[in-house]
Amino acid sequence: MSDNHAAHTEPDRIRAMPILATTIGFVIFAGICVWLLLAYYNSIVGPGLYVPPRSFPAPQLQTSPLSDLEKLESAQRARIERYGWIDQSKGILRVPIQRAMEIVASKGGQALAPLAPPPRPPTPAGVAEEVEKIFGQTFQGGKP
Repeated sequence: MSDNHAAHTEPDRIRAMPILATTIGFVIFAGICVWLLLAYYNSIVGPGLYVPPRSFPAPQLQTSPLSDLEKLESAQRARIERYGWIDQSKGILRVPIQRAMEIVASKGGQALAPLAPPPRPPTPAGVAEEVEKIFGQTFQGGKP
């Protein structure tokens, strides 16, 4: 029984040669595959596809931010200190800020009240009443 048992035992060492041969074979196979894929890619696409990156101009940053801020503030100040048309066709005027504050202050508590609605056009009956009040006559059908 001991002879039979000794025949079926595993060796004490691992044989390195088959593992090394398999690893080297795999690396060679992967290298050949990569080379074949690159050759195929270059034959289909060609070398003209690669476009080198172009250089962009440097950003145009403010060279003097304080001076630019002063120019902006002076332009804004000039705009709020003068009269001017916002929309001349609609009659919308820009009023200097100091004058606008005086107007609002003069209205007192009613400064923020809603604007009065525009007057409604007179009706024919309303016109007849006004004429009767003024002239003391009643008009019917356009004749006194």
